[in-house]
Amino acid sequence: MNMRSFAIFVGLWMAVASLAVAQRTVSTERSLEESGDRKVGQPLVFNPMPLDAPLDPTSYRVGGGDQFAIQISSIPSVMFTLTVGIDGTLLIPSVGELRMRGLTLQEAQGQIKRLVAERYLRTPVSVSLAMARRITVYVKNSFGVSQIHEGIASDRVSTVLFKTEPQARRSILLRRSDGRQQRVDLDRFAATGDPRWNPHVAEGDEIVVNSFEGNVQTVAIGGDVWLPGEFELIEGDRVGDLVQFARGLRVGARRDSVVLARFGEAPQILDISGNDSLLRLNAGDRLWVPTARKILRAQMISVSGEVTFPGMYPLNEGATRLSDILAIAGGMTKDALVTGATLHRGRVPESRVSEDLLLSMRGNPDPEDTVYIRQEEELRLFGERVNVDFGRAVANPGSNDDPFVKFGDRVLVPRSTGSVYMFGQVVSPGHVQFLPGKKIDAYIDAAGGFTDHAKAGDVVIIKRASRQWLEPDQTEVEDGDAVWVPKVIERDFATEFMPYAQIVGVFSAVATIILVFTQLSK
Repeated sequence: MNMRSFAIFVGLWMAVASLAVAQRTVSTERSLEESGDRKVGQPLVFNPMPLDAPLDPTSYRVGGGDQFAIQISSIPSVMFTLTVGIDGTLLIPSVGELRMRGLTLQEAQGQIKRLVAERYLRTPVSVSLAMARRITVYVKNSFGVSQIHEGIASDRVSTVLFKTEPQARRSILLRRSDGRQQRVDLDRFAATGDPRWNPHVAEGDEIVVNSFEGNVQTVAIGGDVWLPGEFELIEGDRVGDLVQFARGLRVGARRDSVVLARFGEAPQILDISGNDSLLRLNAGDRLWVPTARKILRAQMISVSGEVTFPGMYPLNEGATRLSDILAIAGGMTKDALVTGATLHRGRVPESRVSEDLLLSMRGNPDPEDTVYIRQEEELRLFGERVNVDFGRAVANPGSNDDPFVKFGDRVLVPRSTGSVYMFGQVVSPGHVQFLPGKKIDAYIDAAGGFTDHAKAGDVVIIKRASRQWLEPDQTEVEDGDAVWVPKVIERDFATEFMPYAQIVGVFSAVATIILVFTQLSK
C-alpha cells in the first residue's frame, strides 16, 4: 500500500469515527431534550443555596432530591441537570443509572464522571452539586416535645436551632436516622471553626436540646479578652476552654495573673500559660483577666453654634479649660450671643436621676418644693448645666471664672438676635430691639405699653441662658431675654367676698363656743 492509499484510508476512518460520535451526541441530546433539563451551548442558571462555608465533598452525603449539574465538553457543549430519585438512584439518559444514596459528594461525582466517560470517550466531563435536597428535621426539647422543621441538606444544626431559640448552646445531641449519635457544641464551633461540633443535618435527624433554663449551668469570663461573657458549662471543661470560648486573650493581657473566683473559696491567682489552663471548672466559676495596658479613652467635647469652627475637639481632663476649647474652635463670632452661651455636662442616666430624686425626699420638703425638685431632676436627664459666664471665662483665662471641661461636655453658643421678646399683657407682643443699659420701662413702652388687664407689679424677666424668672430689680435686661407681663385675675363679688366670709364664720364659731362655756360655768 502506497502513501496515497494509506492517507485515504486514514481519512475515511476518521470520518466514520466522527460520524459515529456525532450520532451518539445527537442521540444523547435528544434524550436529554426529552427529559426537559438540557441546555446546549449556554450555561445553566441555578438559585444559590445559603451556605456558611463551602460544602465539604468528603462529608456531605447524597440523597434523594439532590440536583447535579453535568457538563459534557463536546462540540457543541452539552449541559444539563439531573435529580436523584427518592429511591437514591440517578438516571442519566442514554448513559445509565447509578446508586447514589449514602455516597459522599466526592464519591458520587467520581462515579458520574466514570459512567459518562464510558459513553463519551476522551471528552472532559464536569459534575457539581447544583441544589441540595429539601429535608425534614425534628427538634426535641427537655420536656420531650418535638417540633418539625424543614430545611435543606446543606443546613447545619445551628441553622435549624436558629429558628427555635433554645436555651442551651452546648447541651445538644444529634441523633441520626440510622441510630448514630453525635454531640453538638455551638460555642466550641464558633471558637474553633471545627465542623465536627456543628455538623450538617440529614432527613429524619433528631436534635435534642436542653431547653430548660434551670438545667443550664454556666461559667463566666471578663477582663482583657476578645469576647467577655457567660458560657454554658459542660462537665470536663477546663480554664483553657473558657479562654478559647472568649476568643483568646487580647494583646497585653496578664496571663500570669488571672483571677479565679469560686463559690465558697478564696480567689485564686492562675498562670494560664502553664498547667493552670488545665484546671477543671465548676458551675458558677468566674475568670477575670487583668491587663498590663493603659487604657485611654478618646476624650472629646462638642462645640456648636456661633464659633468659627464648630465640631468635636479633643481635651485632656484636668488640664483643658473652657477658654482653651473656644480658642481651638477659632473663638466666638461677632454674631455670638455671649450672655446666652451654655456649657452642658453630659446626660445623667435615668436610673441615677430616680435614685437622686428619692434621696432628695429624705429632708421631708414642702409639697411645693417637691414639685420643683422633681422638675429639676427631670431636666438633668437632658444634661446638667455648668454655671459659667463665657465673657468672663474668655477675659480671665486660667482663673476660677474659666472652668475645666470634661469628657462628654457640650458647648453651645447661640446667635445674637439683637432683640428682647415681649409677651403677655402688652399691646404689641413680640420681639423689640435690644436697648443696652435701658430699664424694663423702656421695653414696655417699645411694646406699646401695658394693656388694661396687665398686672404691672408682677412683671418678670426670663433669662436667655438659664431660663430663670427674675424680678426687674434682680437683674438687667440682656440681649435674648424675654419679658412676661401677667394678667390681673378678675373675680366676681362672691369669689372676692368668700375669704372674708370664712374669717367671719371662724370668729363667730369661736365666740359661740366662748359664750356657751361662760354660761355653763355660772
